Amino acid sequence: MKKWLKVLLIVLLSLALLLAVLSLCIGPIAKPILEKHSKELCHRVVTMDKLRVNLFTGSVGIYGFRALEEDDSTPFMSFRSLKVISTSCLCWPRRCSCAMSSSMSRSSM
Repeated sequence: MKKWLKVLLIVLLSLALLLAVLSLCIGPIAKPILEKHSKELCHRVVTMDKLRVNLFTGSVGIYGFRALEEDDSTPFMSFRSLKVISTSCLCWPRRCSCAMSSSMSRSSM
C-alpha cells in the first residue's frame, strides 16, 4: 500500500475515534457546567439527573430536570424526560433548515 494512503487511513481512523470519544463524554462534561452556571444564564437554579447527547443521531436527552423560581426554593418547572431529535439539518450559505421533534413525559409547571 502506498505511504500516503496509509497516512490518510490513520488520520481518518483517528478522527473517527476522537468523534466517538467526544460523543460519549460530552453529556457528563456539559451537565455540571450547565447546572453550575444556570443561575447566571437563566436566573434560576437548574438540576438534572442525566444529560445525554448523541452526535451521531443528532439527539439530546434530558432526564430528571428541575428548575426553581428566582427565590431558589419554589419549583418553577420539572419534567421526567425530554428527548429532542434532529432529523435533518442542511445549512447552505443562504438557506438553513432543520427538522426537529421532541417529546416530554410527566411535566409540571
